[in-house]
Amino acid sequence: MVISFQFQSGMFSLKLWDFTKGFKLKGFRPFKLFSINMKIYITFFFTIFILLLNGCNETIGDVTSTTSTSNISKTSVLLPLYSYPTDWESNVNLTNLISDTDGQTIAIINPNNGAGLSQNTDYIAGIDYLYAKNVKIIGYVYTSYGARSKQDIYDDIDSYISFYGVEKLSGIFFDEVSLNSDINQTFVKDISSYARDKGLEYITLNPGTTIEQSIIDENYYNLIVTYENPYEKYKDFKNSLTSSTLTKQSLLVYNYPNLTSYSDEIQKAKDMNFDYIYLTTDTDPNPWDSVFDFL
Repeated sequence: MVISFQFQSGMFSLKLWDFTKGFKLKGFRPFKLFSINMKIYITFFFTIFILLLNGCNETIGDVTSTTSTSNISKTSVLLPLYSYPTDWESNVNLTNLISDTDGQTIAIINPNNGAGLSQNTDYIAGIDYLYAKNVKIIGYVYTSYGARSKQDIYDDIDSYISFYGVEKLSGIFFDEVSLNSDINQTFVKDISSYARDKGLEYITLNPGTTIEQSIIDENYYNLIVTYENPYEKYKDFKNSLTSSTLTKQSLLVYNYPNLTSYSDEIQKAKDMNFDYIYLTTDTDPNPWDSVFDFL
């Protein structure tokens, strides 16, 4: 139905039309409005059209905004969670970061430069909290670039299992790995196989330097930190590596400038083929002892 206002020869009339039936429903006799020669037709149809058009533009704007936020929310995070677990549940940044990634957070726990010598009940509570939030949890184990003995590494892995179990721990984060020779690569594969055989299947490596594309293409590891540096070095960095079907890449950057929004920085990292990202304003000597919500 369309309501029509008509001004003709200074007279005003109103008519109601039903186009579904093809005839005029009602008409009101014209009455004098003002005396000037003019002829103007105004309809609600045109008015409604304009209003709908404006509404569509606002809706499109809302959809665009939502899509942008959604893309950021889909960001996966590798989080070095080296703060003490009694602070985790009350840490607003940690809570927000976990919520924003929607189940795509991997947290590295490090009780005492590894599993430590005994079970820590605070870590049991912290692991329970992370697990309930759908966070993948992996344990920190250093390798000293191949200088640490395999047996010491095996003992560290066994301690994680003994103290915290395999139900809530998903894997191991091997730090300070060397992949620059066949011998070193065999070493890393041996300790990775040991962890997987024990039920800690998700293997992450941190070589601390750029690696060969062939290591990724082997599809042996789950995640490799292919870049870890302060922002001053990262800002001009260009990544030439590409992730494979199984092996993904992670980026860890600290001493980041404090920005209003990090959406452009996140997109930059994604464009360079980084699958897991963590940016923090924290600095040396330990940039991983706090949590920064960059999403």
